[in-house]
Amino acid sequence: MLFLNQYSFLLLAGVCVLAMALVLQRRGLHAYELFALASLVVGFALAYWLLHPAPGSASDPGQLAAEIGSGTPVLLEYQSPFCVGCMAAEPYVRAIERQNQASLVLLRVNAQDPAGRVMAARYRLRYTPTFVLFDAAGTELWRTVGAVDPQQVRRSLATP
Repeated sequence: MLFLNQYSFLLLAGVCVLAMALVLQRRGLHAYELFALASLVVGFALAYWLLHPAPGSASDPGQLAAEIGSGTPVLLEYQSPFCVGCMAAEPYVRAIERQNQASLVLLRVNAQDPAGRVMAARYRLRYTPTFVLFDAAGTELWRTVGAVDPQQVRRSLATP
């Protein structure tokens, strides 16, 4: 199940391209149909290039853990670069990062990295994307799986 979650974009793209190729192959290949298949592949590549999540913040789990509770609130994003949900959440995460740059540290943890596996075990992270907000002392305030609400982050930061 975790494999399907973390590699959902690649699986979705592969199934769509394979299904279209099989349908076109059964009907007989024509130039305009090959162009449509190539357009589908280019479309998936472009979508990945535009929407893929940012790389992880650090590769050392100790460094990541030291950020939590260091005096600044931390939003931990547990993500995978090939996850459809992570790609969908990325514009919201970028907006949160821009709007709260002075008052929040955003830690991105890649599920495929060794540091990501250590952090997943330490903070009970199973699915991507998972967002966990820690206060300045390192206490978990809330967590959410799948989507993050910028308003909820702003309200949590405004609450002492």
